Amino acid sequence: MKQYFNHKLYVDGLKQLRAVGIMGAVILLIPSFFVPFMMSFTESVYHGVKEIQHINFPSGVWYVFALLFIGVPIMMFQLMGFLNRRNACDYYHALPIKREGLALSFLASILTWNMGLYLMVIVVNAITCMCCPYVEFQWEGVFVGSISFLMSTLFVMSGIYIGMSVTGNLMSNLAVSVMVIVVPRLLITAFLAVMIESVDTCTFELSGTILDDRLNTFTNMLTGPIIHGEYTGLSSWLSILYTLVISVLYLLLGTYFMKKRPSEAASYPATSKRAQLLFRLTPAALFALIPTCILFASSHGAYDIDEEEILVCIILYIIAIVIYAMYELITTRRLINVFKSLKGLIFLVIFQVVFYLLACAGREVMLNDIPEPSSVKYMTLNMPEILGANYYTVKMATTPYDNENLKTLLCNELRNNNEVIRQKKDIYDYFNYMGTYYPTDFIDEFADIVNDSYYQRLEVQFKNKGFGTKTKTIYFNQGSLEYFLEYIVECPETTEVLQTRFAREEVRDYDYNSNTLSLDQVYDLYCSYMDELNQMPVERQLMYLYGYSRYENNLEDVWKNDNAQKITLYTNGASLNQDASYSRSYYAYRMPLYVGSAFPKTRALLEAYER
Repeated sequence: MKQYFNHKLYVDGLKQLRAVGIMGAVILLIPSFFVPFMMSFTESVYHGVKEIQHINFPSGVWYVFALLFIGVPIMMFQLMGFLNRRNACDYYHALPIKREGLALSFLASILTWNMGLYLMVIVVNAITCMCCPYVEFQWEGVFVGSISFLMSTLFVMSGIYIGMSVTGNLMSNLAVSVMVIVVPRLLITAFLAVMIESVDTCTFELSGTILDDRLNTFTNMLTGPIIHGEYTGLSSWLSILYTLVISVLYLLLGTYFMKKRPSEAASYPATSKRAQLLFRLTPAALFALIPTCILFASSHGAYDIDEEEILVCIILYIIAIVIYAMYELITTRRLINVFKSLKGLIFLVIFQVVFYLLACAGREVMLNDIPEPSSVKYMTLNMPEILGANYYTVKMATTPYDNENLKTLLCNELRNNNEVIRQKKDIYDYFNYMGTYYPTDFIDEFADIVNDSYYQRLEVQFKNKGFGTKTKTIYFNQGSLEYFLEYIVECPETTEVLQTRFAREEVRDYDYNSNTLSLDQVYDLYCSYMDELNQMPVERQLMYLYGYSRYENNLEDVWKNDNAQKITLYTNGASLNQDASYSRSYYAYRMPLYVGSAFPKTRALLEAYER
């Protein structure tokens, strides 16, 4: 009786992968044993105290991701390789089991081996850490990370499954599998990149939308370090669900192609001429997007393309045609097929035109995507760009602000920004020549420090009262910037942030001309400093906490005649970071303390500690 899953084939698949699995286990066991021991013997001393080091997920077990990039492809090509051999293909197709049952049984074997190796790495690391002094394995985030890894494995498997179902030789298997896995996200990223290039208020932070590059748990590994400068390995449940849905769709699509695939397709580059046309078009079309994006940005941006750039675009289009021809030559190994395929270049042109038109439509959507103040529930403000990256400005970035004046100002500024962009003006030059406004003496004094280049930008997340969040970059001229700062001072949310304290455990080190202080003493100075600071007006607190940024030297000049002692605390910001895998020893933020005459209690405490 034909089945959708066969236990005997599943076990047979496990046996066929035994050699690869054992070799992978040996390779992964080496760092699993040695990394904790090496960390144990590595000195991690802070002010005379040897601290415990932590192996976090995934940064401490980064090598486990070799399973996704190496392990899964090798196992897939070994176990499903019968599709590339006519005799083997005929044999497996003759078995009394549905083709989808054959594929699912083998895919289950591959998934079992990979997840087994993954769990082995986690368990061995945990056990080894128990035997190593001053090294601990952090279980926080392992559960969600494991589900994320499972979804990524399923996604890669299903992508290769499609690639092997529609092609018949190894070269085509590899090429099409990469296309299926990477190309959809590359197209989305290219579209978003051209939006950002032509609409300055658009950002990569499109959380929860199809344009969010972090929505797919696997492609997040590829784009995260490039776009966002980091990859945590931990995904939201929305990302996990999204990747699961895409993987299931890929599995269904691969199964459909598997059922329609004739045995005669083995050893051929594609199962049909239409499929081969699509495969050779894809890499050429992707490369041709480079000059297309350049032309779009120049025609919708604030600069004119010159003759040299036009020549570069022409050369890039020619290279795309060469890529189109080379794919056909490499996969079919027949020169005559290259000449026959040239008539398909019309589809390459059509694709570029369609992408260009979609980009035009997308640009209009972005320019009109302006929230109304009445529809905004609250906002979060990414302050470090304006006030510098210290503990408190980053705390502000996670604090919901619900202030009507602030909502109105930011929505209006976004509308002004988009109107400037729509007129194809350079937003930087435009705001450089705007007027200024100083509502208070504090703002007047603060402007000399903040407004270094006559404009500042702020990343704002608008949380709608209904569903969804919009993230925009808003550019200020000096006048609107000071209005913004005035409203920030008035908000009770700002006062609440300024009254928070980070824990003693977050202080990793400090910098002071006298290094005789202990970390406990430095933390006491910080608490005393903040207690005195909180007695001052909010605007004065912002000025003192503004210290660490590209304008720090300017800030020091303001109090250079005060003979203030500067103590810089280095904190890991653990209480700010919701990611449980965050390194306990990482110096995320600097916190400067200017201990001068404005802080008499703190200065007295410092003098007592220095005696």
